[in-house]
Amino acid sequence: MRWINALVQRPREKHDLHLVFADGLTLCHLLERLRPATRLVKFARPVTRATMLGNIEEALQLVWSLSPQASSMPAAHQLLDGTPRDLLLRFVDALYGLFVVAPARARLAAATRW
Repeated sequence: MRWINALVQRPREKHDLHLVFADGLTLCHLLERLRPATRLVKFARPVTRATMLGNIEEALQLVWSLSPQASSMPAAHQLLDGTPRDLLLRFVDALYGLFVVAPARARLAAATRW
């Protein structure tokens, strides 16, 4: 959770995990910071369930394009509702692996090439 808080404007507490992705804005902003050339936010002030789902689906589309494991990917409505919590934890772990660990491994492999 600390790595997410380091990248977003409004830090969240660990127990607020279900709120972090609920409206889709934090997820979109997080992915925009991790992929600077990407613009994801469709609805800057989502107030209805449909606009929140629109933001979440837009963000999940980007994540799916990076080929994550299907078992760690929630549906948009699951992120919105915050259930089940273990799926949200797997999703955060998958994001960390895709956007932090994989690029670091690639840089390490390039640096240690003899």
